[in-house]
Amino acid sequence: MKVLTSLWAFAVRYPLLVAIILITVQCAFALDNRFFWFSDEVRYAEAYSNLAQDGHWIVLRLNGVPYPDKPPIYFLMLALLDLLPGISLPSVMLLGSAVSGVILVAALLRLGRVIGFTREELAAGVCVLLSLVSVVMLFHYVRMDLLFVALIIFSIAGLYDHYLNGAGARPAYLGFAFAGLAALTKGPLGIVIPVAVVLVCAIWAGRARGAFTRVTAVGLAVSIAIMATWAAGILIVEGIDFLMGDIIGDQIVARATDTFHHKEPVSYYFKVVPIALLPWVGYLLAVSPAKAVSLPAELLATRHTASPTVVLSLFALVVFCILSALDGKVAVYILPLVSFVAFALGKLIVGAPSSRGFMGVAACLLLLAVGLAFGVSDGDNPSLSLFGLLSAAILGVMSALLFVMRQKPAPVVLTSLALGMTIWSAFTALAVLPQLNENLSTQPFAAELAAFAEQGHVPVAYKTYPGIFSYYAGQDVVQVETPDDLAALGAKGAPLVIATQRKAWENLGLEGYDILKAGKIEGGGDEYLVAVPRNVEN
Repeated sequence: MKVLTSLWAFAVRYPLLVAIILITVQCAFALDNRFFWFSDEVRYAEAYSNLAQDGHWIVLRLNGVPYPDKPPIYFLMLALLDLLPGISLPSVMLLGSAVSGVILVAALLRLGRVIGFTREELAAGVCVLLSLVSVVMLFHYVRMDLLFVALIIFSIAGLYDHYLNGAGARPAYLGFAFAGLAALTKGPLGIVIPVAVVLVCAIWAGRARGAFTRVTAVGLAVSIAIMATWAAGILIVEGIDFLMGDIIGDQIVARATDTFHHKEPVSYYFKVVPIALLPWVGYLLAVSPAKAVSLPAELLATRHTASPTVVLSLFALVVFCILSALDGKVAVYILPLVSFVAFALGKLIVGAPSSRGFMGVAACLLLLAVGLAFGVSDGDNPSLSLFGLLSAAILGVMSALLFVMRQKPAPVVLTSLALGMTIWSAFTALAVLPQLNENLSTQPFAAELAAFAEQGHVPVAYKTYPGIFSYYAGQDVVQVETPDDLAALGAKGAPLVIATQRKAWENLGLEGYDILKAGKIEGGGDEYLVAVPRNVEN
């Protein structure tokens, strides 16, 4: 108990340093112990390798062609990390996730200070954030969302400081600059979200008129100027048609209004948010029904005051509405809301801890343990089953300890949970995640393509997600979408080695081919296979 109390005191004094230590423990030994997974990880690794080797940073390249899906800021951050001694592909990709996690915590601490959190409340917010399963697992996954959300939150902090705290123009200009950088990390929501949440908060506090000033005009010009630098580079490198069609038309307008990818109903995030908040959703569910019913009235009573809890609640609500209105939806997009709720919970717990709430968290940890134990059971992979059970056991122990400690002071419980989740995350990354390579990575299929390419075969991906084999194949893989194009490629004389999905292969009806490898890639739809002409030495 005394040790936990001392650790809490240290966290109150140095919350960012504590976050750095906890994230380092989780990630330091798991930077290159597994393959990249389908589909984002292998594509981002390929795009970054082309940037690092060939200098394609204005317009990224994937599998030998321009890759308009993502702006360059995240990949440029990876390039900076690549300069560190002993860091290179593949470890730089997961190092980028860990560093992005640290930046996210720094941004939330800045926002917390701006909206009026005490030091204890900031430490509590960090503990809650770093004991969310959805957050700690992102430290072990290659995506730019952690960095994207961090830049958005830095932007919100600057804008809030100016428009609601009355600070000078400098924080506002910094806020708009961060918004521009966020847009160059993952798109226009980097500007839309900060402006929208601060504007709504200003309206709530009765200060909407202050948003329409010269500072706003100049600040928006700063954001636009930052984005314009990339647009100018695109014009130089790829031309006006690529900018207007591939970037603005396909990646911005179409994804927001009528996406072909990740199309989900408006209700999608109602299901996602409770899962993303595990295990702390148990704390929220344990709140008495009477308090839940009275909460809207309490919020209305705080109009014009903009207390920290109200501010974070408004932020979360606005983000939820914006994301729900978009056509394309993915679970990880809800990360800004999750971050706001984590810090709001931290403040709530410091002010009025609930043993009933901690019992709810314990129950969620137990449910997670049971789900993990059954979810990773695999008779064909005893190591996965064993390590999965051990990982589930850690969650089970955390649940039991939390039940026993539920009436202890909140700092003791929060510190214990943050430490426990760090141990679980580190073990899971080291022991469990590598066992999923065969189920989640394209590496085994790409290795077959690479082996036969060395013998003179042309590696071909037929009707697959673009760019998923090229990183591990070590070369561009010809992407073919129609039987005629495939036949034309085969007619050129060189033998082919073809990776495709089972259904697409059966529809081709090609004779004289042997299937070398077949298997499921989770998230990839149908079974995948690799085929070569018969009578070729395997």
